[in-house]
Amino acid sequence: MVSAEKSGGVLFWSGGKDSWLALQQIKNQYNPLYLLVTFDKERQVIPSQDIPVSTINRQAQKLQLPLLEVPLPP
Repeated sequence: MVSAEKSGGVLFWSGGKDSWLALQQIKNQYNPLYLLVTFDKERQVIPSQDIPVSTINRQAQKLQLPLLEVPLPP
């Protein structure tokens, strides 16, 4: 059995304060930890926050966490 501390984790990331608070709670529990974001493929924004995907990419870079991007069709 692999413990949670040794296995990877994925955090759904919207770029807002709630995502940040969730990250603070789990960041030391998973290694590696990935951020997952779904976005409007045509508009290139996160629908729930209306944040550009480019901003999310910058956040992930600053946090030094890999970002998994899932484009959603219209």
